[in-house]
Amino acid sequence: MLKRLFSAVAAVGLLLGAAASADAADVTVQVEGLAVQRGPVAVTTPATVNKDGTNTCPGNTAVGALEAGTSGDWSGDFMFGSYMPTTVLGETHPFGSGAYWSIYINGRYQNAGVCHVVVHDGDEVLIFASDDPFVPGSDGFDEPVLLQAPAVVTVGQPFTVKVVEADTGFDDLGTGTTEFHNSVGATVTAGDARATTGADGTATLTVTRPGPFTYVVTKGNRAPDRAPGCATTGSDGLCGTSPGTGTSPGTTTPFLGDGANDTHASFGRILGVRTAPATSASARRASYAAASIPTPPGSRTSSCASRAGWASAAPPTTPAPSATCG
Repeated sequence: MLKRLFSAVAAVGLLLGAAASADAADVTVQVEGLAVQRGPVAVTTPATVNKDGTNTCPGNTAVGALEAGTSGDWSGDFMFGSYMPTTVLGETHPFGSGAYWSIYINGRYQNAGVCHVVVHDGDEVLIFASDDPFVPGSDGFDEPVLLQAPAVVTVGQPFTVKVVEADTGFDDLGTGTTEFHNSVGATVTAGDARATTGADGTATLTVTRPGPFTYVVTKGNRAPDRAPGCATTGSDGLCGTSPGTGTSPGTTTPFLGDGANDTHASFGRILGVRTAPATSASARRASYAAASIPTPPGSRTSSCASRAGWASAAPPTTPAPSATCG
């Protein structure tokens, strides 16, 4: 693992000369701390981020999403060409404390520091307190679960959701690759409905009360997923329907987790379902197509996989122990 941390830092060094474009991105940001939670909220990344008054990073990056998603309520040091957040929304996790702030884009581990991971329109940015495998005990989350669900459902009618979980393995150079697998035994709540996923990662729910609600997915120590939903009779004026018309909300496309056919939306009134251009869907559907493929032997998963989430930008200031996990 120590070798992989140094490899990650070396990769960051190679990125120092590569500047991201300055185009802003419209993304959603979700923060999952041990005591704080925010979002998902829809934000537009700033042009640049200069947190310490000296070092400037392109805004259309993970650090720009962090800045916009927290309204600037974070702090950290600039090391090895990138910022290393230690406090987010008032919750502090320095290295060596048992947890650290990690970032996943569209459910995937990132192999670079926050100033170098470029975000694009429709991306979903998860910032979570990750468990530190080098410190005994569990003081943070393992890799996340991700929800596929319709944004609009019909009151009193059953509908199906699916949950997958992220598992990241590392090669000999320290490069992480995330795969998605069906999440068995995950708990899904949606308004007054609650269900547990089966062997195929799916669950059936029925919402009986009209109006906006929040999907929440949890499983063990994994970082949870959240998304807004809305239930309508089809003629109540909710969820984009017209009062008295009897128009059904119709069938929505499941969330694929990486911006394609994305049914996640910002909290607030849902006026409809936004869908990415069809040209990107076929390439992106593979994100969860491998949900039934087992993790390759010898790969490292869970908290070990997310260790370098921010460590891509900077390793601990003291030498890490040689112990491994997984």
